[in-house]
Amino acid sequence: MKKLLLIGMLILVCVTVFLSGCQKKEAPIEIIAYDNQNVLKYLSVTLNVPVGSIKIDQRAQEFYVPNTVFRSKIAIIEKEYSLANAYKIVYEKQ
Repeated sequence: MKKLLLIGMLILVCVTVFLSGCQKKEAPIEIIAYDNQNVLKYLSVTLNVPVGSIKIDQRAQEFYVPNTVFRSKIAIIEKEYSLANAYKIVYEKQ
């Protein structure tokens, strides 16, 4: 009986290892250039990160900062920037 239980557990472990190795691999994120430097500067100040650390996922149309949980649609950030009058007064002095 112990041998049967041991063999069953061994089979279960083998199947689990096999299935965990068959996970779908995600396609690499395509990073594109973004030409609106004012929006990037706004996002940089808001998140307190350097402008150079903000990346864009072209496939998902999102800004993201690697190794953080931040991800947001480009259109949402552009809309927030257009409404950020206090930011513009402080950081975009003309």
